[in-house]
Amino acid sequence: MHPQGRYRTPLLLALILLLVFSVLSLSLKRSPALRKVQELVVSMTAPGLEGLEYVGRTAKQIWLGYFYLVGARRQNAELKRQVEEYRQREVLFQEAQQALTRLEVLLDLKRQVALPVIGARVIAYDPTLWSRSAIINQGKAQGVKEGLPVLAPQGIVGRIVGVYPEYFPR
Repeated sequence: MHPQGRYRTPLLLALILLLVFSVLSLSLKRSPALRKVQELVVSMTAPGLEGLEYVGRTAKQIWLGYFYLVGARRQNAELKRQVEEYRQREVLFQEAQQALTRLEVLLDLKRQVALPVIGARVIAYDPTLWSRSAIINQGKAQGVKEGLPVLAPQGIVGRIVGVYPEYFPR
């Protein structure tokens, strides 16, 4: 079969339907015979038109649903990124809150002690299990002396056993 022959029948049918609809729509007179033909054409084409309308409506819903899902996917990715950012902020906030609490407790401790107090941070611990010692970030230049007590909010937690001239932060 030739490619031209394959389209001949549907094309001819479409042209006949177009002609019938044109004649029906252009007729100004409503004769009973023409009315019967019009009813016949409408009753024959109505199921097909209803089917086409249903297919079109379904295709539209699928198409719009697809674009909605694409938009929802983008929005979901953006919301996940924001949630992760807020989680990181929450961690930073919690750390800052804990640091503030520790500093408030240490400030209260400094007010309770009648002697001069030097604040220090532990920067390293002795790796051996034989002695429980730590290295702090203060030295002789800051007023640290051997034998002085080491205080924490819980009370005395140790004493200074060795002092170096100065601590050099990096």
